[in-house]
Amino acid sequence: MTKLSKKMTKRFALILFPAIALATGCTTEIDDDAYRAGAIEIQIDEVTSDEIYPSAGDEIDWKMIFVPSPGDIIVNTFWDAPLEVFNVEVGIYDRFGIPIEVQSRDTGGATGEVRHFTPESGLHFIKVKAESGRSIYSMNVKFEGNYDGFVAPTSAPTFDAYLDPDSELNGKAAPPPPPPAPAVPGAIPLPGGASGGAVTPGAAPGGGSPAAPGGAAPENGGVVLPSAAGGGVVLPTAAAGGISSSSGNSGPTIVNAGGGGGGAVAYNNEVHAVNQKTAAVSNEAAPIKPICPDIKGHHTKIEAELMGITPKGKYTQIKLKAGRKDGVHEGAVGDIYIGGQILEGGRFQVKTINDNNCLAITNATSKDLKKATKFVIKSPD
Repeated sequence: MTKLSKKMTKRFALILFPAIALATGCTTEIDDDAYRAGAIEIQIDEVTSDEIYPSAGDEIDWKMIFVPSPGDIIVNTFWDAPLEVFNVEVGIYDRFGIPIEVQSRDTGGATGEVRHFTPESGLHFIKVKAESGRSIYSMNVKFEGNYDGFVAPTSAPTFDAYLDPDSELNGKAAPPPPPPAPAVPGAIPLPGGASGGAVTPGAAPGGGSPAAPGGAAPENGGVVLPSAAGGGVVLPTAAAGGISSSSGNSGPTIVNAGGGGGGAVAYNNEVHAVNQKTAAVSNEAAPIKPICPDIKGHHTKIEAELMGITPKGKYTQIKLKAGRKDGVHEGAVGDIYIGGQILEGGRFQVKTINDNNCLAITNATSKDLKKATKFVIKSPD
């Protein structure tokens, strides 16, 4: 028996036996789909029918639908008794149940449409709500793939803003974030010396007397550093565990120092990788660890077009426009090219193969993937 038939059978029983219903207090009917956890799965381009009956307690229906990629979700509703159901809302929600787009139906309108772009593939929800009245309705969900302007999310949604009654999601502007604390120009922590405060040029560490000719005497117990010949500040040498500089400006801060090895250097609070062999500073991120070994044995190379990028925990999932019909087999891996060069460590591993596309995972970041110029699948023969 369908869900609609069950609803109508229950309500028919209430009409036949009103005395029993009033005596027992059974005046409400809440189905499983009144809650998002009980949402009924529907398919794209298929018409499904249901009934909403707020007067009997059935004021919310949840549906769930899976979309294949980023794009536009279009929800069309058709009402059998549009003049007998009131304050109707139809909304599209993401996989967390956070609203993407919610619209009210025009009073008495027999049809309605809610359309909005979603940046994610996968699970989405649709909620139909009414305050009073009763009507059967039909729903048809359409989907149009759209990658224009898509930027893959790199973090979880901000639930605090959604739950905050004063946030912009509830019709009010969210308060601006507090400004960052201003940096102190030239402030350098001294190993074994005084904490806090800036270093005074021409002063000696931890002392109260000048350490070089021309050095200024400290005031109120200040710290004095030795003065360089050019008038700059002489810092502790690398041999003593510090860094050296002959200028008055503070140098880079060693974030991860290792004996004879590389690490990371921070400039203006931005971390840059240090080449282990040459100690040259690079703006690139730390090397990527390949997600799987390279393919061995005979294989066929298949160049594929990128269709989508989706973060999957510590990995990144990519959808490629090549499948079984193109020769992609189980055990296939691949390389990512940027400007004609293979992205080192950015190898991907194919996990799911369809007729015309496949899904793969990689340790490469969304930022790297958006710069990629070519994806080559290596499929075993």
